[in-house]
Amino acid sequence: MKHSSLIRHICALTAFVFLIQPVFAAGVVHETSAANGSLIQSIKAEMQNINKHIKKSREGKKTLFGLSDEGAELQYYSNNDKIIKMTMTYYSEIGKLIEDYYYQNEKLIYVYSRMSRYNKPFGKIIKKDENRYYFSQYNMIQWEENNKVLLPGAKGFGKKQNELIESSKQLMKYSKLPYKCVAVTGNSYSPCANS
Repeated sequence: MKHSSLIRHICALTAFVFLIQPVFAAGVVHETSAANGSLIQSIKAEMQNINKHIKKSREGKKTLFGLSDEGAELQYYSNNDKIIKMTMTYYSEIGKLIEDYYYQNEKLIYVYSRMSRYNKPFGKIIKKDENRYYFSQYNMIQWEENNKVLLPGAKGFGKKQNELIESSKQLMKYSKLPYKCVAVTGNSYSPCANS
């Protein structure tokens, strides 16, 4: 009798834990999101400010070969010789990727990424994906993937953070090169043959 009562108690306790676990997890995500909420709003305000005053900034462009099938283009904006925004466009016969990188004191704060996929080489757009990445002190604090919010600890979060930081560093380096066309091979680069 005591044995079956103990088993029922363990089963009830186990069921309770499995039922209540998502509630606790949702609470943690909500608390974390609320804690980052003001920081996210601050980043959005800075991004809007950059876009509002972008015409007053110094603009530069580079053509980059070796980063994608059909080439790439880097457009960058600076104030007082400090990069505030870079737009990288990667061209491919099966799609196009556009990434906007925003900076505050040349520290990455936000990346807005748009991927368009074609139905056939250079065809019609059949799918679009959007991602938004928020950074603070070189750490990604939030990732919005097609309106789904991901926080640190989510699958692929750390890997994506590292990819974006590395990409940002490379683009920063390319923006400061003295030539308009850059040929990229692995980790090395040189002026294009026609530069």
